[in-house]
Order: sequence, then structure tokens, then C-alpha cells
Amino acid sequence: MAELRDGMPIEGAEARLPAGDRRSPRRVANSPGGAVVRVHLISTVALLREGLAEVLSRRNGIDIEGTGADPDAVPGTPAVIVLDVSGFDTAEVAARIVGRTAARVIAVNVPASEVDVIACAEAGLGCCLTPEASLDDLLKAIASVERDEAPCSPWTAAVLLRRVASLASERRASVVEAGAARLTSRELDIVELVEQGLSNKEIAGELCIELPTVKNHMHRILEKLGVRRRGEAAALVRSGAVGRAVAPKY
Repeated sequence: MAELRDGMPIEGAEARLPAGDRRSPRRVANSPGGAVVRVHLISTVALLREGLAEVLSRRNGIDIEGTGADPDAVPGTPAVIVLDVSGFDTAEVAARIVGRTAARVIAVNVPASEVDVIACAEAGLGCCLTPEASLDDLLKAIASVERDEAPCSPWTAAVLLRRVASLASERRASVVEAGAARLTSRELDIVELVEQGLSNKEIAGELCIELPTVKNHMHRILEKLGVRRRGEAAALVRSGAVGRAVAPKY
């Protein structure tokens, strides 16, 4: 019943229901429209599972839709699944649960190792929290994933950035390797002269070809190697990624 003053309802006052009543219109701070978030908890540790459910159920904006120990049995349609990975293989369970639900998944008790954090990210989890994370961290994570955000610690962010950089480096190396294999003999002549510091005009004189021909070759060289500038092509020659194989001396 709405709050009354002098026998009249106060405009804008919310109905007051008993604390812990799951029918109450709870709202999540900063969540879209202040909506109630339906949460399902998964953990093989009953004490942790039941204790976390009890704590979260008392928080405004969270409705505990269910709990369980089996990641393959999630009844209902929760918006968020909190998955305790301590009883599972992190990479395997992360990939498995994401493939079975449309809910956003927050992994907790993720070992503080790059392998496990990367496994969670590659599986498509919404957020991963290491054992050092607090209840407040979990509450913030639940609100954040509802906004399609992925909160993480500075350490986790550094791990993920290094992984992105590593993947980009591997992709570049793959492009260069494939492109180098497609270079013609003439293009190899030209890129090796570029590495020696010769200009297009000097290369044309050295190889007795026209300047426009050199420019055309350079355009194709850069395209095949996936680079934009002559200096980058020259650097690949210096690194040994591009160029003719040198026969070993016996």
C-alpha cells in the first residue's frame, strides 16, 4: 500500500513491501530502465551457492531465479548466470555454458592466470572475476553486463590487451608469409633494393626498367605483404621474413 499523509497517498511514493519479498519492484542502480535482473547461480559448492543466493536476494534489483550445481541444467530464462568455475575446467565449462544459453555469463573464482582469463574471454563470457573479487565487484558486474559492458580489473585488462596484440602479430605474420610466397622474382629484386636504401628512380636504373614499372611493382609488393609503406617492406627484408633463401655454406 502506498505511503499516506493525512489520509492521502503521497504522489510518487513507492509501495512498501516486506524486506526480502521477491515480488517487490526492485531496481538495479544504473541498469537499463532500472529493471529487475533475473539471476541464476551455479556452483558445485552448496554452501557458497546457497549463501550467495541468500545475500543477493536481499539486494534491490536482483531476483534469484534459481540455483544449481549443473551448468547444463539452467531452468527458466535468466538474464544473468553467475558461474562458479572452481569445480570445473575453466575453458571447457565456459565454452559449454555459453553455447547453451542466451544469458550473459559472469564467471567467478576464475584462477588468476592468463590462460584461464583468456579462455573466458574467448568463450564469450560477459565478465570474469578472480577469487580476490568482492561482493561489491559482483554486484557491479551484474549491473554492467546488463548494459552490455564488461567490467574488469586493470590486471585482466592488461592480459586481454596482450592477447589482442599477440593475435594481431600472428595475423600480420600469416599475411606476410603468404604474401612473400607470392612475390615474383622481379618483385624480390625490387624489395631487396628498397632495403638497401635505393629510391624508385635508382632501382629503375639498376634493373634497366622504366620508373612507372618500378612504381607498379612497388604497389603490388606492398599489397601482397599487407603493408602501407616502403619502410615496412624493407623492415621485413631485414627481419628475414621476406627475401630469397640463402643456401647454407658447407
